[in-house]
Amino acid sequence: MAVACCAHGNGIIVKIIAQLSSYLLANTEAKIIEFRCLENNTASISVAKKSGAEFVDLIPNYMNTDNENQDLHIYQLQL
Repeated sequence: MAVACCAHGNGIIVKIIAQLSSYLLANTEAKIIEFRCLENNTASISVAKKSGAEFVDLIPNYMNTDNENQDLHIYQLQL
């Protein structure tokens, strides 16, 4: 029997990324967080955008899934 994840859709990952961003800014020399998402992965793209990341580039035909080539979208969040 499959168990549904109770965190899905509650913005948990966006909150974690916000905390991580603050930590990285205060404790490291990191300048960006980079998100890489297949073009049809709308949930991951949504997380990147809600975190404040902006689309910066793509890698065309990065992966073939379900007999369909997908581009890899790259988003960056400036710290």
